Amino acid sequence: MFLIVLVIPVLAAILAAGYFLVVSMTDDPDPAPAPPETPQATVISNVSSPESDAGTPEPNAGTSETGSLTDLMSYAPDRLSDGSLPLPEVATYSNISAWLRYQGLPEGSLTEDQAASLALPPILAGRGLDSEWEATYGFSLADVDQVLAIGQAPDYIMVLRGQFDSDAMMAAWTSGAYQAVAVDGTTIWSVHPVETDAVDLSNPSSRLAMGSFNNLVLLEDGTLIATAKFSRMQSVLPVINGEAPSIAANGDIEMLLELEAGDRGYLTAVIARGDFLESAPADTRVTLPAATSSDRGANTVATPDPGEMPEVRMVLFGLMAPDDTVREATPVATPSPDVAAVVTLALVLDEDVVAGTMDAIGSRFETEISLTTGEPFADSWTLSGSISDEDSPLLEIEMMATSTFIDWIQLVDNRDFGFLTWTGNETP
Repeated sequence: MFLIVLVIPVLAAILAAGYFLVVSMTDDPDPAPAPPETPQATVISNVSSPESDAGTPEPNAGTSETGSLTDLMSYAPDRLSDGSLPLPEVATYSNISAWLRYQGLPEGSLTEDQAASLALPPILAGRGLDSEWEATYGFSLADVDQVLAIGQAPDYIMVLRGQFDSDAMMAAWTSGAYQAVAVDGTTIWSVHPVETDAVDLSNPSSRLAMGSFNNLVLLEDGTLIATAKFSRMQSVLPVINGEAPSIAANGDIEMLLELEAGDRGYLTAVIARGDFLESAPADTRVTLPAATSSDRGANTVATPDPGEMPEVRMVLFGLMAPDDTVREATPVATPSPDVAAVVTLALVLDEDVVAGTMDAIGSRFETEISLTTGEPFADSWTLSGSISDEDSPLLEIEMMATSTFIDWIQLVDNRDFGFLTWTGNETP
């Protein structure tokens, strides 16, 4: 355990991952394979009412509190193992209802400004509150309590929990461009049933969400699953039917999710592969001048070489309330601008956590300048780290801002965690 001191501006905007227009996804180098023994889908002709339903899978057996990060990840296939994630980013999660409570606001009061402060898929944050969105998909982002997105735009698997009106949703789907497709007793509502994974953005139901809601399944427990690719939805079905492991059962992910088992839960979080923090040997980080560094205290040491940090396999950047706001049913009495949130950095290392790792991180932190703020990290945050088990590769670090909010997602967006970087192999 170590403690270091710092301060940073207030939390506001969150991961604004770059979203791009995709007309065809047939060139995906890592298409998700259809699950074994999945029968060919059959289009159900002349679907004219919400009652014309081929059935939905049984609710997934939740492994933790409903709507938590752990719970929603239990609905998605392990895309880390199947090699279908070409970029480091693995997942984003937002507990919208808890975020509103943390702000001292009532349920359903989400605004575009509030949505911009959460790790949401950009198309959902930007268009999800539009009347056109609600008319097309039968729900608004204001109806959503929690959102998990696995993958990168536009090839997402989204898991949404909320206050959904199933009749309104299916009425919108049947009156739009969706067709009901029966796959092994499950109804998939698709704009491109039994076709290639191409996305025809001339279709209004596809274009509005940039293809992300091309395939929809509404489960009996009220969970909505959305995918851009039909094959992605086929890979989800065995998971929600309990016939295949979820990404929550992946060994590295499982270790990260253990941190949610306490009294607090995540308001929002970003999970990435360890190469998110990898730097080339020639990379340099901005550090304090030697004179300034020495003025900060006798215990300040020179910045260690990045190679002293062991390889990181997986990392979670999460925002937690300092209390049990996430699990409370009513808004907090004091609005969140008066309450500092806690940024949790959880790393799964390639080797057991050792004291030297903690020392290297602490030394770097004391001497490094944030690229986002231009100020020393140690002037903006209080940093503490802990090892629950010396034989575990899991390292948990908490950053507490001494001011109220900070734009913490900009740190993630800028990969502004130089004190955690490890050195990869030189590219030939």
